[in-house]
Amino acid sequence: MSTRPLRYCDVCGGLDDHPRHVTSNAKAGTGKPSAEFIRSLPPGPPDALAQLIDPAVTVRHIDCCAAQGCADCQRSEAENEGRRGQVLIDHLASLREG
Repeated sequence: MSTRPLRYCDVCGGLDDHPRHVTSNAKAGTGKPSAEFIRSLPPGPPDALAQLIDPAVTVRHIDCCAAQGCADCQRSEAENEGRRGQVLIDHLASLREG
């Protein structure tokens, strides 16, 4: 059983436990999603929605963040050969164990 929290991605709206790049927004209010975006989301736990609408935090899948121009996530994408979801989780765990 996974103990990883379910979180939304503020780029694609996906709700899952996949790795994310979570960053603090230096300018409060820059990360707030639109009402239309929030209405399009699948139902999820209240804490996931609270994190998503916090304007001081950005929560993105690694690939979504890379597509938005994040150099760190672009590097991660290259190093992890574009792995996604559970495949990426397993790969990262194997690096930690190895």
